[in-house]
Amino acid sequence: MILHQSNTRFKICYPFTQKPFLLGIYEPNYIAFGFLIPIALYGLFFWLLSNFFKAFAQKKLFTSENYHSLRRFYVANLILPITTLIVASFFIEIEEIAEVMVAFHVLLGIFTYFIAAIFHQGLSLQKEQDLFI
Repeated sequence: MILHQSNTRFKICYPFTQKPFLLGIYEPNYIAFGFLIPIALYGLFFWLLSNFFKAFAQKKLFTSENYHSLRRFYVANLILPITTLIVASFFIEIEEIAEVMVAFHVLLGIFTYFIAAIFHQGLSLQKEQDLFI
């Protein structure tokens, strides 16, 4: 590993060559907003995604628990990526791929919002039907 610019940037070369394999920045803001926070948020995303798919695997589809898991998923996809991008833009330079990923999450959140609205309507109809029986 070769360090440059007062030990803030590094370059890892292919073995026995000077050709760079990996370029990186060794700063606390970059480590936090470029690696740790995105990994933590994607951990949360995949946990909420598993709950999203569990909602469709249930025997009884329109339940309050399923609706709330869908609601948590769309709220997280609509709010967290945008706020994280805005906060991170104060500390690090945001790349274009990050903006594309935020747009993807917002579209996913909007799509999930409509599914959650269908689940809410189905839940209210199911509760109404349960009152008549």
